[in-house]
Amino acid sequence: MSNSSVVQLRRLESRDDPLFLRAVEAVCLAFHNEKHTVVSIPSMVGGRFELLAVIVAGMIGACMTDGNVHFAAEAREDGGEEVLGVICWVGPGQEIKLEEDLDWQRYIQQGRKDPVWGDWYDEILKKSTSKLAASTLPGGAHTLNRYCIEALGVHPAHRRRGIGSKLINTVIEAARGHPNPDCAIVWVITSEGTAAYESCGLKVTYSIYIPSPWGDFTYLSLAWKKEQGGLK
Repeated sequence: MSNSSVVQLRRLESRDDPLFLRAVEAVCLAFHNEKHTVVSIPSMVGGRFELLAVIVAGMIGACMTDGNVHFAAEAREDGGEEVLGVICWVGPGQEIKLEEDLDWQRYIQQGRKDPVWGDWYDEILKKSTSKLAASTLPGGAHTLNRYCIEALGVHPAHRRRGIGSKLINTVIEAARGHPNPDCAIVWVITSEGTAAYESCGLKVTYSIYIPSPWGDFTYLSLAWKKEQGGLK
């Protein structure tokens, strides 16, 4: 498919949608493919890469239920559609309930079969992400007065086409239109790919080193605020 094809942004709302599995596949390949693996992924799966599709399905599913999932797609020559990238996000008042999603439950159950992973997840990962949120969000780690990007993935075959920026700007435009400036902050944690976020006006606010048995990495917190047209 040529780069001149029309890219459409749409909302994903059901696991029954035939594009759900294609969305899961696109995000999985964005995180782990034959050329590159995102540095945090080995730790997230505890070295068991078969769990990656379970994590991604759980995240997308939970965000469809309690938040928002948008995807970029274009027509294929066979008449179908190709999913180019996916963004999962929540807005003010929304909170995804990962623990209620069956795929996420399966991921945690499988992960905890390795006690080393279970301890790392509880004592390192969860506490570190909470600290990142507290350092960035004016209302603290548990505030719902924010827009939060939970996951972003662009299929590696469709990078450098502005797909990631289109998806990120979906969230920024939602925040820009919110009448309460206290809610109009877009926040994300990532271990890689800050350039896409920074090109959309988000700025790094905090970083934290994450030790891990599967390879240490650094998480970065980035944010955009409406009242400043981005953070200073």
